Amino acid sequence: MRLRVSAALSLVMALVACDDGTVITHVDKRPHMQETDLVTMQQAGGILVEIHGSPWLGATDEDLARALKPPAGGAQEVRFRAAPPGQWVQGHGHRLVLHFNPTGAPNNVHDCRAAGEMRTQAPADVGFTVNATFCSEDDWVAHGYLQATKVRAGEWDEYSRVMRNLFLAIFREEKDR
Repeated sequence: MRLRVSAALSLVMALVACDDGTVITHVDKRPHMQETDLVTMQQAGGILVEIHGSPWLGATDEDLARALKPPAGGAQEVRFRAAPPGQWVQGHGHRLVLHFNPTGAPNNVHDCRAAGEMRTQAPADVGFTVNATFCSEDDWVAHGYLQATKVRAGEWDEYSRVMRNLFLAIFREEKDR
């Protein structure tokens, strides 16, 4: 018994020690959606990314989109490029909407239907939240919410890593979805 408690305590301590301050919630996808579908979502130059708000001051939409990495697997050739909000109104149905530091709860339906800038909170020097929604016209096909509490302003490698982890969580195949 003492050995089990000790082993369990060691495991908990290891998990706490590697805590990167990232929490991913509100993950869901349509049953037909797979990570390989990201390849078909691309337009010339990559998947369009509508960016609302910012994780930190000075981050441009172009830099935020370019720093995104596809999940590991069949979508490695996927690239992302920034586009103005409301692309579905313009006839560009497939896109990713990133709503940084939203003022309310994650709302993938609203994010896919937004035709203009959405309300956001001011970015901080450390940490950000983002609701990431893959959309087809005005309907969501996959989404997830990320809280990255330890990413500092300008840490592009960390931004890329936590966003890739979010994409991995969104497209992970689970039997109970």
